[in-house]
Amino acid sequence: MTKRKLALRYKLLISLISLLFSLTALELGLAAVGRIYYSPDEVYRDDELEATGNGPAKTLVAVGDSFTHGGLVAGDATYTHFLRQILREQQYTDYRVKNLGICELNSGELLKRIPRIIDRNQPYAILLLVGATNRFNPWDYEAYANKDFVSTLKKNFFNLRVVKMARFIGLALTANRDMDRNGLLSLIGPGDRSRNTRHDLHLEYLEERQEEADINSPDEVARVWALYKEGRKAEALHRAEKLFTGRSPRGRELLFALTYFYLKNDRPDKVQEMIALATKNDRESEEILNFMTFYRFELARWHREHLQYDEAIDWYLKAIALDPDADYFFFELNKIFDLQSRYTSKMLYDKLAALADENPDIALSRMYQNHLKLYRDKQKWEDGIGDWLRHDLDAIAALCRQRGIKLIIQKYPVSYPLANSVIEEIARKYDLPVVDHLTRFRDLEPKKDYLYDDDHCTPAGHRIMAENIYKTLVKTQTVTHEKTN
Repeated sequence: MTKRKLALRYKLLISLISLLFSLTALELGLAAVGRIYYSPDEVYRDDELEATGNGPAKTLVAVGDSFTHGGLVAGDATYTHFLRQILREQQYTDYRVKNLGICELNSGELLKRIPRIIDRNQPYAILLLVGATNRFNPWDYEAYANKDFVSTLKKNFFNLRVVKMARFIGLALTANRDMDRNGLLSLIGPGDRSRNTRHDLHLEYLEERQEEADINSPDEVARVWALYKEGRKAEALHRAEKLFTGRSPRGRELLFALTYFYLKNDRPDKVQEMIALATKNDRESEEILNFMTFYRFELARWHREHLQYDEAIDWYLKAIALDPDADYFFFELNKIFDLQSRYTSKMLYDKLAALADENPDIALSRMYQNHLKLYRDKQKWEDGIGDWLRHDLDAIAALCRQRGIKLIIQKYPVSYPLANSVIEEIARKYDLPVVDHLTRFRDLEPKKDYLYDDDHCTPAGHRIMAENIYKTLVKTQTVTHEKTN
C-alpha cells in the first residue's frame, strides 16, 4: 500500500472522528439548552379556584397522574373542580385549588417537578395521588435503580443518537449477511401464526353458517341462521330454543347456533349452560374443543368489557388451557395485568403454573413457557418498582415536612395493590392523613356509573373523590372558617 493511500485513509478516519465528535457535541448542547428552557407547566390542566375572602388565598395543589388530571373527562368534571365547588358551597372562601396533574405521570417524574411546583405556587397543602403508573411508565426507573456514576454514564452514552445510529447500521449489516446466508426464516423464525387457533376454527365455522343461511332453505338450521343474519335476533333465538328443546336430530348444530345467539344477547349464564351441555358426553373431539375454546375466550372478553376482571382472568386462563399457543389469548391477559395495576405478577405466575400441574402437555408450548418466564421475571421487576415508589414518596413527604407544607395522601379508588400498599406505608411513617377512595368506591353500584372500563373515574366518580377529600380536609382542620390574617 502506497504512502499516498495511507495518508488518504488517515485523513478520512480523522474526518469521520471529527464528524462524530461534532454531532455528539451538538446533541449534548441541544439537550442542555432544552433542559434550561423547557417549561413543564405547559402540560398542566391548571384548574384553579380564586379565593373570594378578604385575606390572601391558601393554595391547595393537587398533583399526580390521570386520576388528578381528569383523564377522560372535561376540565369541569375533575375532582379538583368539584372540590372547588364544595369549598365555595360550604363557605371556605379563603382557599383555592390548582390541578397540576399530568396523565401517566410516575413518582420519579413528580419528584423531579415537586420542588419547582412548591417554589412557583407556595402551596398551603398538597393533595397527592401517584404510583399506579410506575408499573407501565418506568421512565426514570433506571435512574433510581442504577445510581452509580458508571451505570449513569453507560446509560447516557447508549442513548446518544449517534451511538444508536451506529448500532442500527451494525444490526442491519448483520441481518443482511444472515439473510443472504440462511434465507428469510433465519430472521423471522418459524412462528405459530401458520396454524389456526381453536378459536379461529370455530369462528370460521360460525362464519360459514351465516354465509350458507337462506330463509327459503328446507334446512331448519339454515333458516335459523338466516333470521339472525337479517337482524331478527330475538326471533332467531326463540326459534333455535324451540328446535333445540324439541330434540332435533341436528342437535349439535342447533346448540352451536343457540350458544352464539346467547352470547350476542348478553346472556353469559346461558352460554355457560350450553358449554356444560355440549361437553356432557364429549370433551375430546376437535369440534367440541374448538367450541369450548371459542366461548371460554369470548366469555373472558365479555367479563372484561363489564369490568369483571377477576372473572375475565379466570376465563382467559381456561382458554389458554385448551390452546396455549394462541398468542392473542396471552395478549389480552397481559393487557389486563398492565392496565389495571391491581394484580401481582406472582398471582398470575401461580395461576399459569397451575395449568401445567393439571395438564403437563401445556408445558410443551413455547408460548406458554415464554409467558411463565415473563411473569416470573416481572415479579423481580415489580419488587424493584415498589422500592422505587417507596423512595420517591418518602422523598416527597420529607420535602413537604421540611418546607412546612401539609401533605394529604390519597389511595386509588380501584384495587392497585402495589401502589396503595406503599401509599399506606408512607402515610404511617410520616403520620399523614389518608383519603381512602378504595373503601368508598368498593360500595358503589353500578360500577360503570363511577368508573370507565379502563379504571378512570367518570364525572360522578370524580364527584365522589372530591367529597372524600373534602371530608378529610375538614376532619384534619386543613381547611377552617377562620379568616387568614
